[in-house]
Amino acid sequence: MSSRRALILKEIEKTPATSRDIADAVGISCANAAAVLSQLYRSGLLERTLLTEPGRRGRPEALYRIKPGQAANA
Repeated sequence: MSSRRALILKEIEKTPATSRDIADAVGISCANAAAVLSQLYRSGLLERTLLTEPGRRGRPEALYRIKPGQAANA
């Protein structure tokens, strides 16, 4: 597993987060954070919940968390 993926998993283990939260915490672009989070989600390590805020336009933001029963260092 790449060090970027491991770093992101460590951040998500602390608390569920959006790609923007991860980008700020890890120091990468929001697009890179979203790409890695999507890969981790597709590989079955993360759960994703779409957040919709009243009055907000555009795509809903995705909140990621470690899937129950998954270790962050998997």
